[in-house]
Amino acid sequence: MADVLETSGANDFHANAAPSASSRFAWMSSIRTKIVALLLVFGLVPALSVFAVVESQGGAVREKLMTKEVETAAATIDIIDRNLFERYGDVQAFALNTAAGDRLNWNRPGAQNPLVKAMDGYMTGYGIYKLMLILDLNGNVVAVNSVARDGKPLDTESLYGRNFAGQSWFDDARNGKYLEGRNGLTGTAVEQPSRLELVSEIYKGEDGFAIPFSTPILGANGAPVGVWVNFADFGLVEEIIASSYSALAASGMGAAEITLLNSAGVVLVDYDPHAKGFKEYADYKRDFGVIGKLNLAKVGVVAAQRAIAGEQGVIESLHARKKIMQASGYAFGKGAYDYTGLGWSALVRIPSVEAFSLWSNLETIVITTIAIATALIAVGGFFTGMFAARPIKLMTSAMQSLAGGDKSVVIPAVGRTDEIGAMAGAVQFFKESMIENERLQAEQRAAEQRALEEQRAAEAKAQEEERQREAEKRAMEERTAEENRKSMIELADSFESSVGGIIKTVSDSATQLHSSAQTMSTTAEETS
Repeated sequence: MADVLETSGANDFHANAAPSASSRFAWMSSIRTKIVALLLVFGLVPALSVFAVVESQGGAVREKLMTKEVETAAATIDIIDRNLFERYGDVQAFALNTAAGDRLNWNRPGAQNPLVKAMDGYMTGYGIYKLMLILDLNGNVVAVNSVARDGKPLDTESLYGRNFAGQSWFDDARNGKYLEGRNGLTGTAVEQPSRLELVSEIYKGEDGFAIPFSTPILGANGAPVGVWVNFADFGLVEEIIASSYSALAASGMGAAEITLLNSAGVVLVDYDPHAKGFKEYADYKRDFGVIGKLNLAKVGVVAAQRAIAGEQGVIESLHARKKIMQASGYAFGKGAYDYTGLGWSALVRIPSVEAFSLWSNLETIVITTIAIATALIAVGGFFTGMFAARPIKLMTSAMQSLAGGDKSVVIPAVGRTDEIGAMAGAVQFFKESMIENERLQAEQRAAEQRALEEQRAAEAKAQEEERQREAEKRAMEERTAEENRKSMIELADSFESSVGGIIKTVSDSATQLHSSAQTMSTTAEETS
């Protein structure tokens, strides 16, 4: 049986030494591979589940992220309306100055004039107006500021006596055609911004884009005696938009564009630093090929159409010129306080890649984290598996050596208290059993050899005795045969002597018989 065990072990060893073709994929079922697979399953299944949950909320998150656009649009138009509300009240407050109704101050250029001095103070104090005029009821200029908003002298004396009757900003205030507000707000005529030749004449080289605010000057009896008009620099609106853009750019949305539309959908501000190649508001240039001409509502911009319809919201749409998807927030200006506004709307459009960058970054972080975790789990599992498999591989090698008949191999991990130690103990017991079995087999073979030798000796002795018996028997037989031969010879000699006489007698008789036969033959012939 021991021979059978050894032969079987040797066959297993050779089978492992020369694996079949299918064993090329044996690594897939190795402990190390299984440990890596298990770690990946237990590590990645929760991570992928979390990622699936996160992705399922993608639509809601994207909608939430787009609120930035509509909130910015609403806040921008609200700030603009608040500023225009203040300008609405400024001109009325300025017209209450008693110096304005005192005709003695009219047509007196120079900073010494208390009316001009007051107007210069308003110019430098507010810093948002390009020009202030006081006109009589016939439209003739009777007073004008003499300094710019920075306090530098401004050549305005040529305006004295100029007549602006027929200008809407004068006629509306003269005739009481005001921009009416809520709760009885009235008293100021407000014009849409436009390029005013009067302003560009004074500020040579500038486009004169301004917003006229005009109101009547009342005399002591409460009747109108003239008209006060402030030409507010449209830059105050553009600066508000630039500030909103800066906030967007600071949050990583530098490709944003903010557009201000009038009540018909015509562009008033086209603030797009990324596309136009500037960074600061100081570098912003009004493009009158677009401003005052391009109607976004008519060219099919849905956000513009909804905005001028009085709506507020956000959509994702394709920018026709840029050919990119944008998150477009739109808000209609409903005024501020009792000021109803001019019906303007603000559009805040941001490329979708930027608008959803936070979500994209989150997805990237999650995917990167999962990828890194996968790599770390795989590497950790590889080394863990290698660490776990190493004693098993050593044990396997020892067992293969034992199966191959090498009982001098040292069994690894003997003495460990874990499962590997238990396996090592079993293999060590198997080794010791093999050694003991081999010792017993050797003793058995020695005993069998001794028995065989004793048997052979006994057989040899028996054979020798048999040979001796056979030799004695042959000797006896030879003696007997010799004695028999001698007896036979004696008998033969006696027989020969006896037979010789008989033969002689017979011979003689034969001779006689032959002679008689001849005689008879002769007689027969004669008889015939």
